[in-house]
Amino acid sequence: MLPLIEQKLSDGRNIFDIVFEPLDNDRKILNFVDVGARNGNYMLPKSYAARCRLVGFEPNRAEYEKLITGNTDAKAAGMIEPNFKDRRYFPEALWSADGEQMLYMTKGAGAATLMGPANLRMTGNMWRENDGDQSFLDRVQKVVNIEKIQCATLGDLWEKYGDIIDVLKLDTEGSELEILKGANRLLADQKILFVFSEFLLSPFYERRVTLGHQQVFLDDLGYRLISINLDHSKYSWRKTGIQSRNDQWMHYAGDAIFVVDPDRNSLSNESMYRLGLACMAMGFNAFGLNLIRETSLVAAKDLDSIEAQANYRPIMRRIHSAWMKFPSFADRLLNAIRFRG
Repeated sequence: MLPLIEQKLSDGRNIFDIVFEPLDNDRKILNFVDVGARNGNYMLPKSYAARCRLVGFEPNRAEYEKLITGNTDAKAAGMIEPNFKDRRYFPEALWSADGEQMLYMTKGAGAATLMGPANLRMTGNMWRENDGDQSFLDRVQKVVNIEKIQCATLGDLWEKYGDIIDVLKLDTEGSELEILKGANRLLADQKILFVFSEFLLSPFYERRVTLGHQQVFLDDLGYRLISINLDHSKYSWRKTGIQSRNDQWMHYAGDAIFVVDPDRNSLSNESMYRLGLACMAMGFNAFGLNLIRETSLVAAKDLDSIEAQANYRPIMRRIHSAWMKFPSFADRLLNAIRFRG
C-alpha cells in the first residue's frame, strides 16, 4: 500500500502537493544524512526524496565505490532507489572527535565497524536461521582485515551546509553513539529533527554500547524515543532444531527512532513544519499532521481531508483484514467453548 503522503484525496489532489506547498513556495530543500550509506537508501517516499538533498558517508572504500558508480548490492538485487533532488557521497568515517581509528573489516561487508572485534564466544554462540550451518561469527563477524582511517565529526562536516538536518539515519555497527556525540552542537541547537539509529541489544563488540546509552544521551538533549523497529534477524543461543516460528528467538539489534520533543523544546514554525513532514515520510502520520497543523502553514480543511483519507480502507483491504483476523477469532472462540464445557 502507498504511504499516506503518496496517496490522492477523493477530489483527485495529491497529498504531497498539499503538505509540501509551503516548502515548494519558499524553494527550500530538505536534508537527509545517511551515515553508513553502503547500499543506498530506500526508506523515504518518492515525493520526499524528490525535495531532498542526500548526504551519505561510507568509509568502506569498496562499498563507497559501489555507491558512486551506482553498482550497490541492493541495486544488483533489483531494488529501486528513489530519485533525490541532490545526492553526494563521501568516504569519511564519522566519530565523536577528529583523529585516527581502526576500521575492522569483516566477512560480511555490512558489518565493518570502528567498535573493535566482535566477542568470539558471544558471536560464535549466535545462530541466525538464514545463515545456514554457520554461526553469526563465521557467517558475518569474522575479521578479515584492519585498516587505520581518519575520522571526522558530523558537527564539523555539516558546517558548510549550515541548515537543518531533517532526517539523520545511522547504521554503523555500534558506533552510532560516538557519531551522535560528534553532532552534540547540532543536537543541542535542535538542528537535527528526526533520528533513525541502529542499536545493539547484545553488545558483542569490544567497545560495548547498547540502546540505553543512546536513549540517555539523546534524552538529556531534549529528544524523545518514539518507536523501535525489531525487524533485524533474530537468533538462537547455540544451534537448535527448533524453528523460529515455533519459538521466541532473541533480538540482538534493531532501529530506534528519536525526534526533537515538541513538548520540551520551543520549536520554530519552520522546524515544527519540517519535523511534521519527516514524521509523515516515515509513517507517523497522526504525529506529523498534528505538527503541521500547529504551524498553520497548511489549511485546516485540507488536513482534515488528509486525516479522512488515512482512515479510508477499500473493500478489498477490509476483506483481507477480516480474513487475517479470522484465525485469532476462531482460536478465541474454541477456547471459550472449551472453557464453558
